[in-house]
Amino acid sequence: MPNRFRVVPLALVAVLAGCGGGSTGPTPPPPPPPPTPVATVVVAPGSATLLPAQTAQLAATTKDASGNQLNGRALTWSSSNAAAATVDNNGLVTGVAAGAATISATSEGKTGSADVTVLAPVASVAVAPNAPTVLAGGTVALTATVKDAGGTPLSGRSVTWTTSAPAVATVDGNGLVTTISPGTATVTAISEGKSGSAQVTALAPIAAVTLSGNFGPKVGDSYSYTPTLRLADGSVVVRPYAFSIQEVGKGTMTPDGTLVPLQTGTITLVVTVDGTAWTTTAAAYDWQDLSSGGALRVALRSDATITNKFGTSEHPDLVISCTASGYLFVYVSFNNFVTSSGLVAFSFDGGASIVATWDELPPSYDALFHPGLTNVQRRAFATLLAAARRWAFAFTEFNSTAKGMLFRVTGLTPLVAPIIAACPSNSQVVDATAIDLDRQEVMRLTGGTGPVAMDVQGRAQGGPQMMRAPVISGLVGPDVETRVMVKGR
Repeated sequence: MPNRFRVVPLALVAVLAGCGGGSTGPTPPPPPPPPTPVATVVVAPGSATLLPAQTAQLAATTKDASGNQLNGRALTWSSSNAAAATVDNNGLVTGVAAGAATISATSEGKTGSADVTVLAPVASVAVAPNAPTVLAGGTVALTATVKDAGGTPLSGRSVTWTTSAPAVATVDGNGLVTTISPGTATVTAISEGKSGSAQVTALAPIAAVTLSGNFGPKVGDSYSYTPTLRLADGSVVVRPYAFSIQEVGKGTMTPDGTLVPLQTGTITLVVTVDGTAWTTTAAAYDWQDLSSGGALRVALRSDATITNKFGTSEHPDLVISCTASGYLFVYVSFNNFVTSSGLVAFSFDGGASIVATWDELPPSYDALFHPGLTNVQRRAFATLLAAARRWAFAFTEFNSTAKGMLFRVTGLTPLVAPIIAACPSNSQVVDATAIDLDRQEVMRLTGGTGPVAMDVQGRAQGGPQMMRAPVISGLVGPDVETRVMVKGR
């Protein structure tokens, strides 16, 4: 059988295929483009503050030059100061010790970082003031100082405030305490598990203040005053206080209550307790120049009042006078007393008591005068008075008891000098009529009301009583009064 197939060369097959004779398979894909390079690395958060052993998670984002986020890029984490903080391969930072470290994340040669600060731990908390006292309803600001183990104050630490007795005192987040009712509350400041506290005492307000002392002080002498503080229920309490006076220049006053008047007249005494001022007044006195009608005369009232048997009180007067006729007198006069006898007792500056018989002035028997027979003797006694600071004098009231008084004779020297100079040193005998006229003039000038008529009559009829001399001891003392003070407006 003849061969029906013909052999075709391969080259011809190829030519025929190129002429559209059919496809031999798919075209292979082109190779992938190279990856976009990392242009920046951003670490968030950009800063962190830790305590030792505390951790913070950081995250790093890689971006291209256009700011587009790139995923799946390898990151390497590192710390600039591993003694302060470390970081693991996932960006978890752990505080080690106080200090600072820069935590970096690196990808393809690009780096981002965050600043990490590791704080020293709080070792103690101190609250100041640590024992404040405030009136109920008032406020007091407390401060908390946190310190490290070395005692160095630490700043920027969070502090939480609490109170043990909210019914007594509350506290806000800044340490401002508001007292509600009387009592004590412990106010505590807490920072990082450490605490400090203050004992806050809320006081009931003072309802009344009474002041004890002499409210008729002598210019130039010192006087002490004592306040008594009471609550609304009348109970006495002890609180810090401070004295002062309102009229600057009229005197001096120490904070503990010693007054020295410098001028006559009203002086307002102030006691400040718990921030509130309480006031009362004192009337300062001094020597009076009562010269008139050619007579030189000075008078001084007694520092303390004396009270007669009828209940009438007064300040007797000590008078030193040189009359126009040249007689020098030293005497004590009364408005509401009749003397029992001429026996008196006196002393200078707390020294020995001297008993003597002074002359009484009939017919009123309301004055006792130095019995010196001559001006020389009376001048000498006036000089002794001028050299003293205090002169105590006692006499006995008709049909009653002994009366003692105290004359603060400071400041007499310049006043008595012209009186002594005006009365010559001759041997003039005391003239009762001149004394009576002088006494009447002093009584008129000082506003005297005259003696007790009943006793004058009895004294005139019965004559002087025989009795022992009065004793100064126990009779002459500080003229202490008690006054209720008024709260300042």
